[in-house]
Amino acid sequence: SGCTQLSDEGLVQLSEGCLRLHTLRCEGCTQVGDRGLCALARNATLSSLDLSGCLHISDAAISTLARHCPLASLRMVGEYADVTPFAIRALAEECGAKSLVALNLSKNRRMDMDATIKALAMRCRLLRRLELRGCERLTGEGVALAASPLALPALELLDAEDIEGIPDSVVNDAQAAARSAGRHLVIAHPARQVL
Repeated sequence: SGCTQLSDEGLVQLSEGCLRLHTLRCEGCTQVGDRGLCALARNATLSSLDLSGCLHISDAAISTLARHCPLASLRMVGEYADVTPFAIRALAEECGAKSLVALNLSKNRRMDMDATIKALAMRCRLLRRLELRGCERLTGEGVALAASPLALPALELLDAEDIEGIPDSVVNDAQAAARSAGRHLVIAHPARQVL
């Protein structure tokens, strides 16, 4: 993590030598892009991946990772201009039903988070943590959908901190709906204390 010199070529070499690689933290590796991640996806068996700050990746890399790796945890904190809800849908379709338990897309002010939650809904049966801290394009509609027991039945934490404009009433209703369905769901929200 924080290896500013790690590039696509380094990931290609890593993928050829570490076929049993399960966990990789590329946080802050600003030279990592699609080419290296796609090579890694085809050769490794990644279950946990941190791409925070690797801003030169696109839907192609995330879709390839989803197809080839049994990702249980993906962390992508930051603004990704070329990663859209399309890639998250591919992740949901490939990993959602069998492995994905934690997804962190915090601080992405560009991506439509309501569309992202729709892409995850009813596909990610195991997802327990969804962190969207500071994602300004998350609305009350997305919060309500994420809290729905039909959409993300295993969800235990929805982090919506640092997002203004989501009414407390929506958060209260979402938590009440989860409780009435027998679920314990914590929604971290600016005006609320997490218990």
